[in-house]
Amino acid sequence: MADNQGSFKLGSSDNFGEFLKEIGVNMGTRKLAETSKPTVENKIEGDDYSISTLPFKSSEIKFKRSEERREWKD
Repeated sequence: MADNQGSFKLGSSDNFGEFLKEIGVNMGTRKLAETSKPTVENKIEGDDYSISTLPFKSSEIKFKRSEERREWKD
């Protein structure tokens, strides 16, 4: 993951709106998502990793390389 450290901004997302429509996302949310250009930031400090996504639906995941991690969506 060392090569993936830094900030990365979405450049394009072709047909994303059509995909969201097909899975039943309402028009207001689709329009917001289509215009969003999120940035993902990857950081490594020792054994601590973090992945942050901004803006729109901001999230951050933190974990240690040596520990198993499971995530569930509610």
